[in-house]
Amino acid sequence: MNTAYKRRIPTNRLVAMAYSQMTSNNGNWLLDTGANAHVTPDLQNLVNPKEYCDIPSRDYKNNMHLTQSKYALDLLEHTKFTDVKPISTPVPTGHKLSQYDSEPYSNLEQYRMVVGALQYLTITRPDLSYAVNQVCQFMHMPRTIHWITVKRIQRYLKAMYDHGLVYTPGNVRLNAFSDADYA
Repeated sequence: MNTAYKRRIPTNRLVAMAYSQMTSNNGNWLLDTGANAHVTPDLQNLVNPKEYCDIPSRDYKNNMHLTQSKYALDLLEHTKFTDVKPISTPVPTGHKLSQYDSEPYSNLEQYRMVVGALQYLTITRPDLSYAVNQVCQFMHMPRTIHWITVKRIQRYLKAMYDHGLVYTPGNVRLNAFSDADYA
C-alpha cells in the first residue's frame, strides 16, 4: 500500500534537512516524519530545530545557517590536528583507494572513531560526503593509505571548519516520494 499526502503552509517555506526531516525558514519548527511517516503531520510533532540533533543554527540576514563548527573544532582538537597546515580539497583528483595498496593500519579504534565523527559531520557538510564515503568503505580493515586519506580530510576540515548549510527565503517546491512496499 502506497501512501502520499500534501500539506501547504503559506507562511513558512519547507526545506528538506536530512532524510525525512523538514524545517521552516524562520527556525520556529521542525517536523520529523521518520518512524511516524504514515501519520498525517500535525502541530504536536513540531519541535525547535535549535535543539534537534545538536546542530546549532544561526539566523543571519533572514537566512538560516546550520553549522557544526564546534563539533569540527572539537574533533580536530581531539586528534591533535589544530596546528596542521590546511588544504583546499579533501581528496586529490583521480585518487582511487584500494584494499591492497599498503600494509594494514594498526589502530582500528582510532580509525573508526575519527571516520565515524567525520561521517556525522556530513549532515551539514555535503562537501565532505564523497571523501568520507571513500574511507568508510574500509572500516572493516583499513590500510595505512586510508589513514593518510583521513588525515587529509582533517586538514581540509581545518581550512573549512565553519562551513555549513544556508537556507534562504524564497519560493520552494518540495516533492517527496515514498515506497511503503519496500520492507
